[in-house]
Amino acid sequence: MTTHAPIRRRWIWPALALATALVGVDRYSRMSWPFQGRLDSILPPVPALPRAALSGHPAALVAAADAAESMPRDAASSAELGRRLHALGFLEAAEQAYRRAALIEPDRFEYGYLLARSIFEEGRLNDAAAVLDAARRHYDGYLPAAILAADLALQRGRPQEAAIAARRALALRTDCAPAIWRLGLATKRQGDVAAARQHFLRALQLQPDFGEARYALAMIDRGMAETAAAQRELDRLAGHRGGRDVEDPLMDAVRALGVNDAPPSDSQAIEPRGK
Repeated sequence: MTTHAPIRRRWIWPALALATALVGVDRYSRMSWPFQGRLDSILPPVPALPRAALSGHPAALVAAADAAESMPRDAASSAELGRRLHALGFLEAAEQAYRRAALIEPDRFEYGYLLARSIFEEGRLNDAAAVLDAARRHYDGYLPAAILAADLALQRGRPQEAAIAARRALALRTDCAPAIWRLGLATKRQGDVAAARQHFLRALQLQPDFGEARYALAMIDRGMAETAAAQRELDRLAGHRGGRDVEDPLMDAVRALGVNDAPPSDSQAIEPRGK
């Protein structure tokens, strides 16, 4: 195997954080990567295409897999394979491809973010939070990443962390109703119902058809014995859309790859393709 080129000094600490998140503290401490180890020793293999992916899916997917295998040190090729697998719903295989890309180029925020998203969609909240935190150490200016951090904290029962992430999102975009709604949820879970109510009202001022914010406001009013006010809000829910999401160009690009493909219908068994 060829030893990987030395990592530039500005990469070192974020790269260590990513290595710890991706390969585990015990394995990381034994290897002392990136100072003494080889990149090849921690790269997962290029994922084999799941059997369902080989049935009726476009040649572009097979080409992406071939490119990742033929250029094992090219992060972009592994990431492209990850995107195409992710778009088709093959999350385990997508995670493996994203993981390769993130380890080859540990200072590339995009790869760490997409890896965190795939892990989040698999339901592994703690792992997703660790990877996302490592990615955000490289770049903390991507609004959807702050929103995802808030969601992960809320789902893991950590309202204080969720509030911090929501406020970071609001620092990036002060009129972000989805971030204000999440701040309201976190504030409520911390026991400040009055402040939470103001956050939900503010979210509705910015986005009047924000269904989740209106429902949250109604639940607070009901809890405060404001039955009539709560019912008015519930009556206004008809026809309201969700509103919790923000534009996410990185994930939009992933979804676009799967628009014309059939959904997966077979086993997602993964077999090594080689490094």
